[in-house]
This record gives sequence, structure tokens and C-alpha cells, in this order.
Amino acid sequence: MSVTRKIEWLPEAIADLARVREFIQVHNPDAASRAANRIRDAVKKLPDHPLICTADWPSCS
Repeated sequence: MSVTRKIEWLPEAIADLARVREFIQVHNPDAASRAANRIRDAVKKLPDHPLICTADWPSCS
């Protein structure tokens, strides 16, 4: 049986993402949107792959 995991975005994480996007947007609005989307897309993978980039994940060692 598989375990269903859920990502909870903490207010600090949401604020961090907004700050990153705002910082990049000053110089390149398209890049800011792409960066925020890539971060959100990566986070969406975490429930199915919770060990991504931990010591137990081979590609991050």
C-alpha cells in the first residue's frame, strides 16, 4: 500500500517564492515567471519522490 503525501506551503515559503519572483522580475519578467513556475513544478513532484536531493537520493550525492 502506498502512502499519500501532501505538500503544505508554509507562509514563509510562499513569501520566499514571491520575493524571488519580484527580485528577478525587475530585470526580466519572463524569467521571473519561468523561475516561479519551475519551483512550483519541482515542489509538485515531492509527494511522489520525497527523497529527491537528500542524502538517500543518488543524483544529489
